[in-house]
Amino acid sequence: DFSGMKSLTSIPGNQTGLATGFTVSHFYLSPGKTARMEEFLMEHRLSLSPFIQGTWAALLEIYLQQDQIVYGMVTTGRSIPIAGIEHMSGHSINILPMLVPISKKKPLLDYFKDIRDLQTEWTRHEYTQVDQIYEWLDLSGDYPLFDHYLVIQNLDSAAGEIRGKKRDEASWKRKSELLFSKMDYPLRIDVFSGYEYCFVFHYYLSSFNTPAMKGLMNNFQALIETIIENPHQTFEEWTKLVDTD
Repeated sequence: DFSGMKSLTSIPGNQTGLATGFTVSHFYLSPGKTARMEEFLMEHRLSLSPFIQGTWAALLEIYLQQDQIVYGMVTTGRSIPIAGIEHMSGHSINILPMLVPISKKKPLLDYFKDIRDLQTEWTRHEYTQVDQIYEWLDLSGDYPLFDHYLVIQNLDSAAGEIRGKKRDEASWKRKSELLFSKMDYPLRIDVFSGYEYCFVFHYYLSSFNTPAMKGLMNNFQALIETIIENPHQTFEEWTKLVDTD
């Protein structure tokens, strides 16, 4: 249900400037924190996607003070209950908006489980065309539904990371520049699982301020690590730990 969308969620650090081209920044969780994160997800019966989405939505709420957050999510388009769909060939990837309502008084684990349920419902519509969403919302096609999107990757080695081996930062940067030299939106965030979870931000310099983006990334990492250490708190208690100054 996209009817609750009020306006574009604009990323902090968004700018219109004279800079050109795009850049890539990334951070890793250490092997120990990665292992603890996987234990956390297993213990609370959460998958990686709602965990990342919930943390990202919370971070934007901290900066923007909005009661709902909208961002794009990539879907493979292969979760529809059609016999043999996993064997179908051809392009099926879609990028659709995800609307996350924020309830600050909720226990943190309940918040993540709500997003898990939201994603289950959202997946039922992953075949929806963006044009159809514009029609439902009575919006012009040149109005941006979101200015960034998340991609939860399932390939351990896609970020230049081989489980149990040392990461190769320079190699990853080179691969990144080749893979994502063109993007349809100002910002793309990829999350790679593996020996160390890797979070990669690709963004156009004409749209985002690099120092502000680095600060956003640092706070994203801090929120993730804080959840792992203490999931038994409210959304409000959790987000008060982040300093946006």
